[in-house]
Parts: sequence; C-alpha cells; structure tokens
Amino acid sequence: MEAQKIRPQNETSSHEIAGEKTWSGGDASLSTIELRPVTFSAKAIQHGRHPTNAGRMEDPDASASRVGWCGEMMELYLRLDGDRITEASFWADGCLSTMACGDMLTTIARGMTLEGAAAITPEQLIAALDGLPYKSHHCAELSVETLREAIAGRPGR
Repeated sequence: MEAQKIRPQNETSSHEIAGEKTWSGGDASLSTIELRPVTFSAKAIQHGRHPTNAGRMEDPDASASRVGWCGEMMELYLRLDGDRITEASFWADGCLSTMACGDMLTTIARGMTLEGAAAITPEQLIAALDGLPYKSHHCAELSVETLREAIAGRPGR
C-alpha cells in the first residue's frame, strides 16, 4: 500500500514527539504530510484471519474471560498435565489484532509450564507476530492478562 500525500494548510508545522512527526499550528515550511496506512505482518494476518486455536474448550482445567478497553472480549482456556499446559484455546470477539494475539498466545503457551506461560509479556507476543501497529498493542495486553488470570484462578491452586 502506498502512502498518501496531502498538502498542509499554511498554519501547520512539524513537531517531533517520540520520534514521530506530528502537525500543529505554525510555520508552513514543509510542503507535504505523508499519511501511512496501517500495516500488519504476514504472520499477524495469518493468525488473525485463520486462527488454529479458536474455540471454546469443554471442561477446561483453567479459564478466564476479560473485556478490553475498546470493547473486544477474550476468553482463554487451558488443559493441564500437572503444571504443564497441554492444550490452549481462545474465543474472542474483536478485530484482526485480537484474533491474532489470542491465536499466537495459545500457540506459544502450549507445552509451557504455568510459570513460564505467566511470564510471557505483551512485547514478546507482539514480537512473535512480527509486530503489530501501535494502536493494536492493547490487544496483546488483553491476551496476556487473560492468560495470567486463567493461570492464577485455576481450581486447586
């Protein structure tokens, strides 16, 4: 996808915040603003559009459900053998990023110990997806928080 270029009005100028250019009132010395489309990695698209671990699990050993701040919902299910995750699945109502995060997280967690799975960070999940747009980072946070809640709230703990 190609970036779209537009001409700013005379009252705009560029300011740099956290390495990104933003626009506000002032000098019109710059002649164009580049609008870049949001892009997803091939891995994020694959996991988001064709999740392999999507589905509610019958009689899980541990589960949790959370709602994110922008309205997406994540349910996570675990089947355990001692302290090792043998099966993991999720159910989500959300965008491509929510689906991709749920699918990748359950893929990563399968075979891990509960302690190892609880240590997964949103940043590790994002890296496993070969990145996510910044506006989708909260989906990784929601997924990881749901996994941690399932681990912490399992019966017999």
